[in-house]
Amino acid sequence: MRRASGKPSLWERKPLPKSQSDGTVIHPDRRWWPLVVVAILGFALLWAVTLLTYLLPPARVWQHLFTASLTRNEALFIGVATGLFTLEFTLARYFFCRYACAVGVFQSLVWMGNPQALVVGFDRDHASQCRDCDASCDHACPMRIHPRHGKRLKFTCTQCQSCVLACERAQASRGRQPLLKMLSGDCAVPEARYGLGCRDASGPDCFREQD
Repeated sequence: MRRASGKPSLWERKPLPKSQSDGTVIHPDRRWWPLVVVAILGFALLWAVTLLTYLLPPARVWQHLFTASLTRNEALFIGVATGLFTLEFTLARYFFCRYACAVGVFQSLVWMGNPQALVVGFDRDHASQCRDCDASCDHACPMRIHPRHGKRLKFTCTQCQSCVLACERAQASRGRQPLLKMLSGDCAVPEARYGLGCRDASGPDCFREQD
């Protein structure tokens, strides 16, 4: 989608920078659109069938699909779900994973309840270094969240660490230490408390010495 339109999804108002501080260079090309359309329809159908297998025996669903013998209700479910997923992948891409996936929401609730759990930490003591960056960390996030915010605003973070890697590359080009890092234990607690009336930051040791 980004290679075709310059945006992670059509929901975005503006395209992302073609050249970013982290070294990412993507020049949109309309020739990618046929592949994008095929991928969207293919994955929409796959997700729809997979979702149905939560309700019916998987072997039965796949057998009916491959033999073109779907029941009316099976066909209706797959058709409607495929349509909805097509809209999701085209317009938002991350909406279902953030708000509708039962497994993801449950894991996020458990994660939010543990202030010492692994989290993306932001070195707020050196936040001024972000001024000459183009928010490469934000652009790298597949869930479209802002990694520099406190934990409560990163509820749907999947900890893929794409933002951390983007920050490392962007700051390395300036000869500086990264401002984002995966933190856990006592170092992660300030991230959980930040935004809840607390503004205490993780100590410098958490960002300079923790592996």
